[in-house]
Amino acid sequence: MKHDPEGSNMNYLKVVILCLVLLSMLTVVRMTGCSHDDTALVTIHIERRIDAIHSYSNSVFDSMFTLFFPNAYATTWGWSLAYDSVALTVTGEGMADINAAIPPGSTTFTTEVPSGTNRKITVIAYNGTVRNAGKSVITDLGSGEEVTIQMKLLPITIVTSLSSSTGTMYVSFESVEIATGYNIYRSDTADGPYTKVGTKAQVASEFITFDDTPIIDGKMYYYKVSMYNNDGEGEQSNYKETVF
Repeated sequence: MKHDPEGSNMNYLKVVILCLVLLSMLTVVRMTGCSHDDTALVTIHIERRIDAIHSYSNSVFDSMFTLFFPNAYATTWGWSLAYDSVALTVTGEGMADINAAIPPGSTTFTTEVPSGTNRKITVIAYNGTVRNAGKSVITDLGSGEEVTIQMKLLPITIVTSLSSSTGTMYVSFESVEIATGYNIYRSDTADGPYTKVGTKAQVASEFITFDDTPIIDGKMYYYKVSMYNNDGEGEQSNYKETVF
């Protein structure tokens, strides 16, 4: 039998090409599996109780209330944080919105977020459909970074009524015991943007009224209110619209 060196070289070349193809495929698979390099790992620590020292009375009623309803906290003014669901939202430029449900009893929650700047992370506690408390943090996230964020949920007030007289709108909303004051926002449309039109200091009353002036009589306005204290500003309330 005659040896065919040319055929051997051809077979050798085929084996080399096959190996290179397989190596390229493995590289592509490995690169595809490294999608974590484009994300950051965010762990959120949620402080469930809003203020354990200053906000809540130590009455027997309050002790019984928290015993039977561990996710509800009674205050001396009658306001309570009671929630049955907690929602996480992450938004930012160049990424799809992230929406996730956090178990109500959880104090930590970890999720992957696309890396980038100005990622807005919002946690809202709901009682049914009512937004009872929340907090937002805006942060930059580096590729592959592991970040821990502290979230102390602050109460979300409710705008109860709007009334007007010549050139003035009276914005009434529920007070929150632990608030230092309130920011009032106004817009020409329900979806905003909302512009801050003033602040109101805390008042020892169940309801507080802010006078917004000047306004154009007969024009439709939309209002939101947020509380603030030493822990920062809470989430804005649902909007309330004028009715003429």
